[in-house]
Amino acid sequence: MLNGRRILGAGALALILSLSLASIAFAHAEFVSAVPAPNSIVARAPSVVKATYSGAIDPKGASITVTGPNGARVDLNDGHVDLNNPDRTTMLVSLKPGLPAGKYTVHWTTLAMDGDSLTDTFVFTVLAPVMVTKPAMVASTLPKAGGVPDELALLGGFALVAAGTALRRRRI
Repeated sequence: MLNGRRILGAGALALILSLSLASIAFAHAEFVSAVPAPNSIVARAPSVVKATYSGAIDPKGASITVTGPNGARVDLNDGHVDLNNPDRTTMLVSLKPGLPAGKYTVHWTTLAMDGDSLTDTFVFTVLAPVMVTKPAMVASTLPKAGGVPDELALLGGFALVAAGTALRRRRI
């Protein structure tokens, strides 16, 4: 009876180990999500694309790039595994500022810690380019200690010339 229990216990242990090793062997760093999301439409081009994967990524074999509507690269060539994420399951890439509207393609390759590699792409669409606007004139642009802003002095000068011309015409 003791031998039967040992055989049954050894068999159960072997099965558990087999299943554990099989799950490790099939562990790929598969795509889970991204910001911006695949097939999404965004109002403005993001400054960074962030992709998340199901398992740890080996930084030595991973890459992420972005191409624009014309097929040219629009990232800053800084795609990398986010080392601030202790699980090593995210990759980041910065985009050039002022990107035009259109469809952008993210190309990624992961290398799992077990050596398996996956490659794929996803797209997102930008509706409008980032507009760079000039800041409005604020109080900090006025002189700090006395004086008159140049615009106000110029306007005052025009007013004096106009007033002088008007008075001169009345005398004649």
